[in-house]
Amino acid sequence: MPTRRPPGPDPVADQRQPTPTTPHREPRTPLTVGATIRVPDDAYRFGEGPLTLRITEVLSVGPFEGRVWAEVRGHEVTPDGALRSRARFAFVRVDRARVLSAGPEPVGPVVAESAGPVAGGAGPAGAAAARP
Repeated sequence: MPTRRPPGPDPVADQRQPTPTTPHREPRTPLTVGATIRVPDDAYRFGEGPLTLRITEVLSVGPFEGRVWAEVRGHEVTPDGALRSRARFAFVRVDRARVLSAGPEPVGPVVAESAGPVAGGAGPAGAAAARP
């Protein structure tokens, strides 16, 4: 008759022990809704030249190419302090973004984008252009 082993630690049971998990936390960032930031040309994606942006939405923050980056949407601030009317997207390196103002204080008047007429647009000129 085989001899039974005394009860001891079960290596398989030890592997099944639940491991404590920590909740996923986004890295802390000074980029918040309402903040105005300035980012050098080499520290953001999808544009040329330095970017000054009033943030209206922070879409995500996380690691990319060994650094913390943030996907933000907002309105570009012109050199004279006016906000451009068209919202734009930027992928910004957080450590290179300089916060110029942290709150939603007014910057200046909103300026319209300089774009030509659009064929088939909603206005009267677009409606006339869309007719055969």
